[in-house]
Amino acid sequence: MDTRCSSLRSNTMFAALLFGCVLLITAPACRKNTQQAANSNSNGKMTAPRFTDEIIEQHNRGIALMGQFEYAEAFKIFQKLAADHPNWLDVQVDFAIATLNRREPGDNEKALQILQKVAAEDPSNLRAFYCKGILALDGGDPELALKSFLHVAEADPADAYAVYYTGQCMSQLSDIDGALQKFLQVIEIDPYLRSAYYGAFQGLLRTGKMEDANRYRADFERLADNPQARLAEIKYTRMGPKATVRPIANTDTANVLPEGPIFAASPVTVAKLPNGFAWAPNERTSITYCDIDNDGDVDLFVANAFQDAARPNAVLMRDNSSFSVRLDHPLSRVREVNAVLWGDFDNDGFNDVYFCREGKNQLWRQTDGGNWNDVTESTKTSGGEIATRDGAFVDADHDGDLDIFLVNDGPNELLSNNLDGTFRQLGEEFKITGDTVDSRSVLFGDFDNDRDADVVVINKSVPHQVLLNDRLWSYHAADGFSDFVSSQIKCAVAADANADGQLEIYTSSSAGVQRWQPNLEKQWTAVTLSKDLINANRIEAVDAQGDGKIDLLICDTNGQHVLTISDVANPDSAQVLESTDILQGATLAPISADGPILIGFDGNGELVSYHADSGRHKFLSVEFSGKENQGEQMRSNRSGIGADVAVRRSTQWTAFNTFRSISGPGQSLGPVQVGLGTAAKIDFVQITWPDGVFQTEIGAAATSDLLIEETQRQVASCPVIFAWNGEKFEFVTDVLGVGGIGFNLGMGEYSSPRPWENIVLTPETLRPRDNAFEIRVGEPMEEACYLDAARLYAYDLPDEWRIVLDERLGIANPQPTGKALFYRTVQLPVSATNDRGEDVLSAISKNDHVAAQPGKLDKRFLGRTEPHSLTLKFDRPIAQAEGDPILLFDGWIEYPYSQTMFAAWQANATFDAPTLEARDRNGRWHVVTEQFGYMAGMPRRSAFPISLEKLPADTCELRLTCNLELYWDRIAIAYAEPCPEVRVRHLPLESAVVAEVGFAKRTTLAQHRPYYDYSHRLPMWDCRHMTGFYTSFGNALDLVTNVDDATAIIGPGEEVQLRFSASIESVSAGDRRHYVLELNGWAKDKDLYTRNGDTVGPLPVRDVNSDSSHRDDMHRAFNRRFRSGT
Repeated sequence: MDTRCSSLRSNTMFAALLFGCVLLITAPACRKNTQQAANSNSNGKMTAPRFTDEIIEQHNRGIALMGQFEYAEAFKIFQKLAADHPNWLDVQVDFAIATLNRREPGDNEKALQILQKVAAEDPSNLRAFYCKGILALDGGDPELALKSFLHVAEADPADAYAVYYTGQCMSQLSDIDGALQKFLQVIEIDPYLRSAYYGAFQGLLRTGKMEDANRYRADFERLADNPQARLAEIKYTRMGPKATVRPIANTDTANVLPEGPIFAASPVTVAKLPNGFAWAPNERTSITYCDIDNDGDVDLFVANAFQDAARPNAVLMRDNSSFSVRLDHPLSRVREVNAVLWGDFDNDGFNDVYFCREGKNQLWRQTDGGNWNDVTESTKTSGGEIATRDGAFVDADHDGDLDIFLVNDGPNELLSNNLDGTFRQLGEEFKITGDTVDSRSVLFGDFDNDRDADVVVINKSVPHQVLLNDRLWSYHAADGFSDFVSSQIKCAVAADANADGQLEIYTSSSAGVQRWQPNLEKQWTAVTLSKDLINANRIEAVDAQGDGKIDLLICDTNGQHVLTISDVANPDSAQVLESTDILQGATLAPISADGPILIGFDGNGELVSYHADSGRHKFLSVEFSGKENQGEQMRSNRSGIGADVAVRRSTQWTAFNTFRSISGPGQSLGPVQVGLGTAAKIDFVQITWPDGVFQTEIGAAATSDLLIEETQRQVASCPVIFAWNGEKFEFVTDVLGVGGIGFNLGMGEYSSPRPWENIVLTPETLRPRDNAFEIRVGEPMEEACYLDAARLYAYDLPDEWRIVLDERLGIANPQPTGKALFYRTVQLPVSATNDRGEDVLSAISKNDHVAAQPGKLDKRFLGRTEPHSLTLKFDRPIAQAEGDPILLFDGWIEYPYSQTMFAAWQANATFDAPTLEARDRNGRWHVVTEQFGYMAGMPRRSAFPISLEKLPADTCELRLTCNLELYWDRIAIAYAEPCPEVRVRHLPLESAVVAEVGFAKRTTLAQHRPYYDYSHRLPMWDCRHMTGFYTSFGNALDLVTNVDDATAIIGPGEEVQLRFSASIESVSAGDRRHYVLELNGWAKDKDLYTRNGDTVGPLPVRDVNSDSSHRDDMHRAFNRRFRSGT
């Protein structure tokens, strides 16, 4: 059996001018210089070699390969290091870890031999004992494993993983009380080890303490969105630190801050003005930044910079390190501006701008060549005559484009982007306008951790407004914010300062600077960070020091101040780091590689900037985009606004999102500068994109900037099939896409699932092993599969006969039946041209994975194209052969997602399935069947019986037209006939096992054709489980034997291993055998717009009125494995 499983300082103060100062507030503790510490790589004796550069380089390469799950390559490196240095015990353990993770036949035994030798030579080497325990537990011997884990836990009681696995062994040995005590001990040691909460939940459940059990289950679910939370599993990086390959020397990466100030002591002039011009800042002056001319440099825009009525704004273009004022720029002429919002609203790769104004607002679109056009009227985005004080570009409905939220002097408004060049107003219809007429600002963030953008509107008078996003343009007033909405607040910003996955809200009022966050009862309460900084007019959340921790830039009537806030548990630790001279309209901009610089107007009305000084660590600039250069379509907005990000460097996390990080007014667009502390690089970045897709990227060094684009990988489709072909498990296709649950078709409209699908398997695809046919139904994507039943049939046909199934994803009637159709006559086209006049005959004549190219892709909507057609000519009339004509077609399709369908619905863009037409003898085309359907997913053969009654007499030409990204590989006409010689045998299902096997490596080949390599599987991938109960690992035969709605439920990285009896006589001479796999069940993905996409339930049924008692009993017996998140 193939079992291999293949990302402060000192309180230096500037002299304050008459009008105030700029102040930084940060954690107080880290100004001392400390010696870099090198920790031994062993906790026992070690005879190590002299660590040459070559040894260190090879060892580090092995570590990197292990982190990328390239275990076979890492094995080679550690094998050589271990052979060259037999007395270096730690590298012997590293070699054992690489060996056990490679999982080739015999690897566990080899790893155990290495570990036993190390343990004998050095009984204090806890890593060796720990890994022995891992091997024993993975091998099904919890009693032997318990001895190793007890030894380690007693010697190192602070190792939460050792204590956890001790509890796991006790649980498997039915010592429930002992196991529960260990799980609770783990929670005390490491409250972020999620698995302990689940262990406590299971233990309490088995003792009948339901209320206590549910409390720990709730804690387990609550930690799912916390990037610091971890699972303990028999997978590399999750087995615990003692089962992880470690560097030769660990570096103490405490955030020891360099000596010196954050900002330079003296400001510098930003740009020289042309003769006759002078800065004239006023109370409406604001500074925002954006790459205005798309040259890769961050530029500046100053609204209301001059008294010149014709050119009130300053456009400052950056060239390397200097700025020049562009007086001739068309944006300089827009008047009465209150706030400026930057973003690419049409996803064309050119940044656009929205002006919030007194009276009608303006949307300006940038096109190629730096041309700017006022498109307000055509896009319907003026917002009316009311004054707009602030606003934000945001993908409020998570459909892949930027919407615009308007903060008005009257009712607020949400302009929803239709992505067809127009917007629609949603405020009044969906009750988003608010009840006051004096709103100040808006902030967005996922405050309830359900992957969508919630809204907080700050008003001049209470109450404020907190709206939780229910998707499909629906919002409701949030519970738990009663104190917040009734508190006098002047400005606010959201940040996750302690990187725990829960946003806090930072506010300023007469009470000072306060932090709001939910307590255990989910009530948002405030603690005061500074009583001195009162009634600020603006707050900005940014890392000013480069230590990876979020600071606050507080702007009040006395100036600007930076406050440290990262120690959320200790509000008294907040303090002012540094102050500068007062700056009007001050903002921090990501212009310098040394970190953010402070820009604003000084007391003389000059535009100046304070650059970085010596008291900072290095920064890495990171940009985010929903566009991937290798692909032509996207799922998230091109500006990357709304991504949730967690950055890991050494042992530290930094968390932020790409909504605006300032309280307003205005919204800049540019890279996020991430502080590295004393680390040389970031290790990895985790991103949850606005479309809900989770992605991990390996890190980068401080010497380079990083652009992270959303990988356009297939995160959902349907379960896939692998079959044993005599040599290996080979990818066949996907199944049960027709049984998709909750697939969105538009506003409140969902598709109806068909809970069955049948697949033909050729004798080359399926061969017996150990007198059984083995088929695996797996989930390598972010989905759940509900497998109800599986059956296998053998069809023996005379050699001249063939079989096809009446199978497709049916749109219009007649619907597919799944029945076997037999034929011996096939008519291939003699001519085939597409709508562009191109000859595609060779592409559609053979099933060779070279398909006819579809129409031009619609970059807005995945899976949609411009209308395209194929015209097929045959050398004789279609209706004149013996038998009933069948349109026989091989190919595959690129499915859209629920989110895609909702976005297309907004734009009135339909997805039109193939329509079949026939041409009569007079040259007129007649519709035979409109939107008859298409192949239901990945490469397969499908069929559509053609009605003779609808075919024009003597027709020799057919036309297929659609606007789907559909790849016709082979098209033919077959003629169905009864085959009396066919012999059909049922092959009984002998076993069905649910197992966790990892993620088969996906490759996207030419023409977006998917392929999964089962022999190369990763133990982990960027996927999350829906919350709920799945089938326990092991025997699930009773669940998948009968069609009864009692389903085996599997999630990402899991499969149902099916074995059917191969006790069947050999094929008779002159016959050919085919197999038909019949599956009943459903599938569901985790798309934001899929109905109930975050939870396993409600469970699907064929008939809601049927008796559910049998199904419920079966689910209680088998589906007891709870999962949530990663």
